[in-house]
Amino acid sequence: MSILPARTMQAEIERGRLVSIPLDAPDLVRPVGIVHRRRKKFNRAAQCFLDLLLECPAPEELRGAELDRAPVGAAK
Repeated sequence: MSILPARTMQAEIERGRLVSIPLDAPDLVRPVGIVHRRRKKFNRAAQCFLDLLLECPAPEELRGAELDRAPVGAAK
């Protein structure tokens, strides 16, 4: 049993290899983490994607759980 996005499972559902059970959980949150090399220079598309992710505020209960995070694009 697992919770996955519908698009991830669609082909397997169509082949009859998996069964989908809709989940009614409007408060369910899927945190996103980005792992990258410290001195990595992002291309424009990657930087725009990261900027978009950073625009979305984290739910209050997750804010205190953030690990030490360098600003995106900052070299250490």
